[in-house]
Amino acid sequence: MLSLGKTQPPVALAVIHGVFAGSGLVVMTLAVWHRFSGHAIWALGLFVLAALSGLTLALGFHFRGKPLPSGLVAGHAALALIAFIILFTTAFAL
Repeated sequence: MLSLGKTQPPVALAVIHGVFAGSGLVVMTLAVWHRFSGHAIWALGLFVLAALSGLTLALGFHFRGKPLPSGLVAGHAALALIAFIILFTTAFAL
């Protein structure tokens, strides 16, 4: 079991996560670009913030072998989860 800040995930897992997340961000940007609906833009903005925090985690800590700050890991996950919930409720008009 991983302990936040002590055991890092494998580099391959972090790279795969980043590639899929980045691809999804590009696809979402292309989908939202023509519509500019309010909630979808909020979700996109939060996903961009989550991506920036993920890049900070990857480049600033993970690839340098430094412990990942628990607060930044939790913030990264929280931003992505909130953005996903906003996007999901917007897409399905819940």
